[in-house]
Amino acid sequence: MPLLFLLILPAAFAGRFAGVRFGFWAGLAAVVVTLAGEMAAIVVIGNAFGKRREGQSALNERRPEPGGRARPVNVVTVPVRDREAEAVALKSGSITLIPADSVRGLDRPTRNKLIRKLYASLKDAFERQVQIEVQQSVTPGEGASEESELQFIAVRSPDGSRAGFTLGSEGFSFAGHALKAIELWSLAPAKGGGGFSASLYFIDKDALQGSFNEKWSLIGPRLVSFDFDVDYSEEAAAAIAIAVEHIAAMTGAKFEIHEGVDV
Repeated sequence: MPLLFLLILPAAFAGRFAGVRFGFWAGLAAVVVTLAGEMAAIVVIGNAFGKRREGQSALNERRPEPGGRARPVNVVTVPVRDREAEAVALKSGSITLIPADSVRGLDRPTRNKLIRKLYASLKDAFERQVQIEVQQSVTPGEGASEESELQFIAVRSPDGSRAGFTLGSEGFSFAGHALKAIELWSLAPAKGGGGFSASLYFIDKDALQGSFNEKWSLIGPRLVSFDFDVDYSEEAAAAIAIAVEHIAAMTGAKFEIHEGVDV
């Protein structure tokens, strides 16, 4: 179950309970209040977690060795972005998603598992919502061992009318602006195990008008959510966030990245 649903279920329950007892507006108010409370809790805990993490990183980097020398301890390596190279790749219409040097902390089988999961999830999402054209060759992973280096690439035509993804010798494409928005939830472990969840919107939800129920009746059928098949780490969080940013850039979609802890 996508992590996002863990936020929606309590709000839906509260809204239904209040709506049955006190009417529609009371139910809607209960949904809004519940979601606001959950978001506030995630943000507060996430900020506290981030500050503690930053403080620990600073402490680790400055912790002295015997004799007064400073040494790093448990320093987390996150991707170093070459934004100039990224800009050139995006302008050219082809960029690698989750390159090997962005997730050095993941062994190759784990990285390949993440890539295959993301490719399959994107293909399923687009196939369920819009017409796609598939380049039939081999399925993801077929003909490639766990030790081989997978190349997962986002592409866009020069005029922007088509976009797509390729994995090895397979790929699929779709109308360039089919995806309207993408949201990433990155939750560090706390009481729960943490993880990553994405929501893809094939409708411009920000342009909709009307009541909550009216908007949701339109958004729901045009929304696809999925989890990433990888354990949480700061390095994976950074790499996945960059991949989502690049997917949005290639498809012209809006993107939001929410960080918090799995409480």
